[in-house]
Amino acid sequence: MVRSWYMILPRRVKEMIDSSCLCRLALIETQKFNLALVGPLMEKWWPSTHSFHVPVGEITITPLYFYASTGVPFGGRPMTRPETLTAREFADLTGLTIVTNQTHIHLRDISARWWRTDLWVNLGNMAQVIRSFLLFAMGQCLFSDLRVGVDICLVFFFEDLQEVDSWDWGGAIYAYLLWTLDLLSYGDRGLKGIGYILQPWCFEQLEISVPRLRDPQVTWRPF
Repeated sequence: MVRSWYMILPRRVKEMIDSSCLCRLALIETQKFNLALVGPLMEKWWPSTHSFHVPVGEITITPLYFYASTGVPFGGRPMTRPETLTAREFADLTGLTIVTNQTHIHLRDISARWWRTDLWVNLGNMAQVIRSFLLFAMGQCLFSDLRVGVDICLVFFFEDLQEVDSWDWGGAIYAYLLWTLDLLSYGDRGLKGIGYILQPWCFEQLEISVPRLRDPQVTWRPF
């Protein structure tokens, strides 16, 4: 859905997104998880070491693999969640309406507000479109949760669009991934955030449930 929205964005908006460190968000495709694969694997996850303890030893999703899979770089200013973000401030930044004390917004509410191309005629709201798109992409691909929503405070890091690259997005998202895996190992339900990279990681590193090629004559190894 992120890619579909990206394809109909105005050229000027695409150029601004493409020039940021989050440009590959538009190319990430999330898929349904193979629960038969993820469930047993999480039994091998140790939160104390943030690694899988398998018969061959310890193995984990490294920052290098994370960067290669997402294109989101490490380094920059640490991302600390702002204590407050009022409904008025959120509306000014995104053009989206929320109620007082609301902490998350449903992705459907974001796309419903800005999906119509006739709303982009006014160049004055281009910044709101960009922030809303990036917030939507964060909720869909990186900081997603079981509520199919996204924390409204993330828009704080898009307030100055010229400073988007100055934040440590890789560090924050990678930490969120590890935290998600920790919760799963404790019995939490559902795979949140960027946990979908766990499935291709299994294909490549452990050769578990590797998809078969349609042409049996072609040999291929995922690493």
